[in-house]
Amino acid sequence: MISLDARGAVTAFAPATGSTAAVRAGQRRLLDDAVRLDDSLGPERLVLLACPHPVPVAEVVAVGRMALGQAQGRLDAIENLALPCSQTSFWIQKEIRP
Repeated sequence: MISLDARGAVTAFAPATGSTAAVRAGQRRLLDDAVRLDDSLGPERLVLLACPHPVPVAEVVAVGRMALGQAQGRLDAIENLALPCSQTSFWIQKEIRP
């Protein structure tokens, strides 16, 4: 899973390094580490990848950065990442609330 955020950052979460983890179809798996929100406000897109073979996390992050650059930072302009993986994404809106 990676995150693309409003400030243009691409962050790998699960796993954060190495290669993508194998998870069988229909299998539930908890993330090894907790994910903390940072101080970047605005929209953030979390992308979940299901790849038939392990992909280096560094490659996933590089492809995310390339897509963000091609979209000129517009998260909503990114269709899918150029990876041989099934992809699902969901959005969060980070804001300060009183």
